[in-house]
Amino acid sequence: EQLDQTFRHAMPPHHIPESISDLTYTVYRARILPIDHLRSTVRKDFVPDHYPGSVQALYEWTPDEATIEFYSSNVQEPSIFRSIHREMDDVSLPSWCDNNPKRFI
Repeated sequence: EQLDQTFRHAMPPHHIPESISDLTYTVYRARILPIDHLRSTVRKDFVPDHYPGSVQALYEWTPDEATIEFYSSNVQEPSIFRSIHREMDDVSLPSWCDNNPKRFI
């Protein structure tokens, strides 16, 4: 019921609660945030393998939370799934979307 109310009154409409933690927010956006930010928010030693590598792993880690980029079709190019870090792989998407971020959203 609370999530439905959030959806009805949010712009753009979404089901994301306001209480998403800085840690969760940073881990979801790890592929597009600077490594210095990851070190200051997640842990001092940056180890790419310690971040969830797939949408499934992210969901298993925090099933009730996600950032708006995972749901919004208003995003021009959903780059949250593509890593800017050569040491970190892109987020693996479900097979049903043919590794296409726009199709996933």
